[in-house]
Amino acid sequence: MPLDINALEDAFSRQRSIRQYDLSRPVDDATIERLLKAATQAPNGGNRQLWSFLVIRDAGIKKQLEEVYEEEATKYLGGRTVGTTRWGDVPVLVAVMAPREGGGPSIYPAVQNLLLAASVMGLGGVLTTLWKAQEPRVKSILNVPAEVEIHAILPLGWPDRKYGRNKRKPVAEVTYRDTYGKAW
Repeated sequence: MPLDINALEDAFSRQRSIRQYDLSRPVDDATIERLLKAATQAPNGGNRQLWSFLVIRDAGIKKQLEEVYEEEATKYLGGRTVGTTRWGDVPVLVAVMAPREGGGPSIYPAVQNLLLAASVMGLGGVLTTLWKAQEPRVKSILNVPAEVEIHAILPLGWPDRKYGRNKRKPVAEVTYRDTYGKAW
């Protein structure tokens, strides 16, 4: 039976990168498990399902990851982004991983499923990769073996306020027909 495309389009239009969270509201394991189930329903190359997920709640580990993220934010963004909850305070971080050999881009549909499910459930989240410049250090903190690559770390929590719909350029401004530069 077909799903309601209007409801799906509405969900797409409400999904945003949320970086500031209501720290008084924890995210329980049942909610995280539901998000992970959504992630594992994603299409993937050869249906090999090479993804793995690391749910991080430990305050000490989150603080170490925060230090890495803040160092990279200082280098590339001139400091911490205003309005961003520090990783040590974020209710939960989810590292999304796959084997270095063969995991690759198939991981990103799983990330999108997880973030879209979070948005529909009222949670906020964002895909981060700024820390990748220090991936060996991050892998050491998380005890991730060399043959596994961390593709994304997703801070997740209940948003600190109500956010409106996302703002996106019209399709005609970002789409070409047949060859680059030829108007859609």
